[in-house]
Amino acid sequence: MNATNRDEFLDLFSPEDRVAFDASLLALAADIPSAEPPAYVKESLFGRLATAPRRNPTLEQNRKAASTLPETQFSFREEAVFQFSHLSGVTARMLHLDPLTKRFSAVVKLQPGSRIPPHHHDGLEECLVIDGELIVGSVRMRAGDYQWADAGSEHVEQWTDVGATLLLSGPMSLLAG
Repeated sequence: MNATNRDEFLDLFSPEDRVAFDASLLALAADIPSAEPPAYVKESLFGRLATAPRRNPTLEQNRKAASTLPETQFSFREEAVFQFSHLSGVTARMLHLDPLTKRFSAVVKLQPGSRIPPHHHDGLEECLVIDGELIVGSVRMRAGDYQWADAGSEHVEQWTDVGATLLLSGPMSLLAG
């Protein structure tokens, strides 16, 4: 029974009956003997607590934990560097550059009024709006909206009137100014 259901249930009784009901529950609870959980339950619980990642780890704690996963690369927010692009009001945090596939992944921030001119795609481009709004032609994309443009396609001008944060993945040619 959750708190709302309990309150609705208790509303059926007079204040005196509620006091008596609460007293009866306390008396019943006092008569229940305490029980020690089996050792394996305690060991399992404490084991999970000991190995669980901290809720608010420091950067050093995260780096240490990451060092135990050598085949996985991490980029922590405390180390994030946003660099200015060749476009006014646009900065990017490069997440990954893959010289083999000639692709990149980045978090891109656009200030209000920023524009990305029309461009050609020589590879698949993917874009997820994380925050704000991005206007592509006559489509207003909001947080959670996703678009992709196939290789060989032409992208119309994109812009934002309120600012936007995007997760962008595409061919390295898009990085050229």
